[in-house]
Amino acid sequence: MNRLIRYMVMACVGFAPAALSAVQTNQTTAAGSWHAGGNWSLTHEPAAGEAVVVKHDMLLTTSTPRLWNCVVSNAMITFSNWNTKLWVSN
Repeated sequence: MNRLIRYMVMACVGFAPAALSAVQTNQTTAAGSWHAGGNWSLTHEPAAGEAVVVKHDMLLTTSTPRLWNCVVSNAMITFSNWNTKLWVSN
């Protein structure tokens, strides 16, 4: 019985890192194109699964990948083109 519990705990711990992986936050550093890496704290436009904080006015010309979340603080996102979407999964 003790051995069974030990193996069950080891199995659960083995899966924990994937479930608890940290979400990276990408924050604007300057106004301009959403797609310009230089306008973001992680030096690339937001990638799938990242949390996003927009503190500068941004121009979005094509749809984003599915982001973890998006917070807009005292800023504006201008959408260009009819099919441009800001995808957020949580």
